[in-house]
Amino acid sequence: MRVRFDFRVDKLPILYRHRIMSLIKEAIQISDPEYKAILYPEGFKRTKPFTFSVYIPPGFKTTKEKFLLDDGLALEETVFLLEREISLFVSSWAPEFIVNLYNGLLKLRKFPLFEFLSESGERQTHHIHLVRAVVLNERKITAEEVPFKTMSPISLEDGNDEPIEILKNDRVDQEELKRFVHHLNVVQDKRFKDLRGYGLKKPLEFVPNKIIRKVVKHALKGFRDETKKPYMFLTTYHGEFVLKGDMEDLRLTYQVGLGLRTGQGFGMLEVV
Repeated sequence: MRVRFDFRVDKLPILYRHRIMSLIKEAIQISDPEYKAILYPEGFKRTKPFTFSVYIPPGFKTTKEKFLLDDGLALEETVFLLEREISLFVSSWAPEFIVNLYNGLLKLRKFPLFEFLSESGERQTHHIHLVRAVVLNERKITAEEVPFKTMSPISLEDGNDEPIEILKNDRVDQEELKRFVHHLNVVQDKRFKDLRGYGLKKPLEFVPNKIIRKVVKHALKGFRDETKKPYMFLTTYHGEFVLKGDMEDLRLTYQVGLGLRTGQGFGMLEVV
């Protein structure tokens, strides 16, 4: 299932994913607190049955402004100045999740997204306002080889949490691509076991077509508590590729995303 939520907001920091995660949590909490407790248990990380991406339309301007992260840490970073609506795309294989998110956002209507700091240090809360919600049609997957494009970049590391550099001088490094595909299979197999009780039916093959490397700044409180750094830098990949595998596996990948951190706004795909 896929849904698009259109929002009105006047400014959005480049470090926005953690606040979209908070928006999703709040909507689920409003709709069904028991389901939210299952999805986000205290002291335990559960594989999320969804992925999301945020579309920021062209025509925005950028500036540097100070704003607060969740724990009150002040940062001065790039901020998008927006004149048009932004869109939150959400995909899930779990109807219960989509129904609760949809109903929760309709009840919530607006959400305090960020607190900005004026030059005098005064806090100014900027809300995100829901304009409309649209249920989208999923594309049919009827083959074991599907061309995809990323709606949000693919995040993946090796077993030591190190990035895998599949591009060298804008060319695909075949040895690093083999490592990338290996770890991609490890990640998808584990996620599928968590979600449906069994892993991949057969290994996935990842064939890059038009891929670019993209370094993304990502803020998470747990990372700040552990490292004392304000945010992490993630090496991600964005563009078009072909994914080969079992049709059921490809369908689930399309619904819940590819790679790591899909519930944090990475790895959402669309069929080309």
